[in-house]
Amino acid sequence: MNGDGMPRDPVQAYKWLLLVEVRQGVDRNEGIEVAGQSRRAQQLFAAAMTPAQLAQAQAMAVAFRPK
Repeated sequence: MNGDGMPRDPVQAYKWLLLVEVRQGVDRNEGIEVAGQSRRAQQLFAAAMTPAQLAQAQAMAVAFRPK
């Protein structure tokens, strides 16, 4: 999210925050905590992004397929 070692990309960061909420084998308690942290970070990012950037990140999250 901070772009440590690479350029900041709020669209990519927001995409990954959306994907964090998709449960993928985490235990029940951890999943709830991680999803809550993700939603808080999403709010911070969304406040600084344009509607076009948000739409792009959401489309990328929907289209994402793990390899």
